[in-house]
Amino acid sequence: SFLRCAVLYFSAIGDIEQAEIRYEIMHQLAPYAEETKMAMEHLYMARMKAGQMRFEEEQKNRIEVETKPQAIKAITKVPEFNHSETTWLYTNGLYIGSEKLDKILSLPMDTLVQDLETVLQDSIDRYGYFNDLVEEMGWDEEQMTFPVHAVFLLGELGASSSLESIFNMLEQSEEYLELYFGDFLTSVMWEPLYKIASNNLEVCKRFVCTPGIYTFARSAVEDVLEQLALHQPERRSEVLDWYADVICFMLDSTLEDNVIDSDFIAFSICHLADIKGIELLPQIEKLFERGIVSTGICGDWKEVSKAFHGNETNRYDEKRTILPIAERYDQIVTTWAGYKESSDTPEMEDHEDSFDYLESLETPYISSKKIGRNEPCPCGSGKKYKKCCLNGKS
Repeated sequence: SFLRCAVLYFSAIGDIEQAEIRYEIMHQLAPYAEETKMAMEHLYMARMKAGQMRFEEEQKNRIEVETKPQAIKAITKVPEFNHSETTWLYTNGLYIGSEKLDKILSLPMDTLVQDLETVLQDSIDRYGYFNDLVEEMGWDEEQMTFPVHAVFLLGELGASSSLESIFNMLEQSEEYLELYFGDFLTSVMWEPLYKIASNNLEVCKRFVCTPGIYTFARSAVEDVLEQLALHQPERRSEVLDWYADVICFMLDSTLEDNVIDSDFIAFSICHLADIKGIELLPQIEKLFERGIVSTGICGDWKEVSKAFHGNETNRYDEKRTILPIAERYDQIVTTWAGYKESSDTPEMEDHEDSFDYLESLETPYISSKKIGRNEPCPCGSGKKYKKCCLNGKS
């Protein structure tokens, strides 16, 4: 009871660290006691509140690029394709099935790639049409998944010649990317890009250094670099050279150049921490000295330096599994909350062990409720949603 009072007190004054210390003792002594459960609930809410306060404070100093407005074209006509099977992409969501995917992938590669690039261009040309459709009728997965299909199919084909088409798509406005891709952009876009772009890092570098690119379009490319270092350790030095060039570019740029994005830079530091890129710490320190890092994502310089020098292992294995397209689709529709019959976060009282529940809240998941990418994660970790639970480790 004394410890519970201490947890309530420290939670109330916002000293989360001291509250957690007392809670851990409570859990060791009596994990199933009502006092422990109550303390956990207050601690969880305190963490949420503290995260929100940190987020609001960080927003005051956040530096972001100005993305270009989406061009609206008066185009409603469906483009002509080489293959009738391409139209399946406009009438099927991720439940399309392996049979249709295999049929599409068996088509002649040259003309199929042309069709898939046309699909991507169509999503740009008819953005106004599909945006109006969603506003009038609501978002229909079977109608709106066609650019996702196109990107994944190009990835499955290893269509390196289509990289410029994909980057042209990723250069579109935040509104465009939200309409068609949403959470796919931060969760699984890395995979088709990895299959296409891992041998063309110079083009990737040019893309992330282009003015006005949306934060999470750039970060999807950096996901590729991280996975490249983890899957092909012999290329780690190549990846570090890539990051060194990008950091130098940011340090040499001004706010007027419209390329400095403090969230993107913070994500870069997180990726470098994941691959233990301690060689770049001097350059990273300069980013902090310039004041162009969102510390709510990666921590302040002291925390980052400690993380790079420490011997602690990550709680999650950052090396993600690369799956064939049909398996990836199956993984999404069977594990993402939005595709499951019951996708609400379970209530606390459904869990006998309150500590296990608190731990489970830190396990990556995809929420069916729309949470802003830059909002504090609902798990209460203090990190932004995009770098925590939304960033599912697949």
